[in-house]
Amino acid sequence: MKIKLAKKNRSKGKIGKRNRYNNFIMLFIFTIGLTLLSIVVNDLIIYPVAKFAIENSAIYTKIFINFLWITLVIILLFKLIQRVYKLKKGGMSFSHIIVNLISKQVLILPTFFLVIFMSIILLFLIYTLQLYNYYFLHRISNF
Repeated sequence: MKIKLAKKNRSKGKIGKRNRYNNFIMLFIFTIGLTLLSIVVNDLIIYPVAKFAIENSAIYTKIFINFLWITLVIILLFKLIQRVYKLKKGGMSFSHIIVNLISKQVLILPTFFLVIFMSIILLFLIYTLQLYNYYFLHRISNF
């Protein structure tokens, strides 16, 4: 009985060659499937949108900006309504909810500006690195 238990414990930690091959085959099939899906999405959705954006850039820009603003407003309103609902459900009065919302926004404002500032610095560094990379590539290739 002890010998059988020892054999079971030893074989639990090991993965057989068949299981390993099955895992590799599933990973291969999954990768090929995602590649085909991305090609189909690119051909059916992204290409027509890109073609429209190139041919009608002014209209596309207006549509994109309006869509961006509408999406941003909907998300902010949803978050605001959700926050007010949670605070109201917690037993806060309407005046306390307003004070709470305003105070949270005042406390978040410096963090927002810090994130914007850090993003600007990051974009500047990426741009500088790409610029010098382009410059050095031309210097190396003698153009």
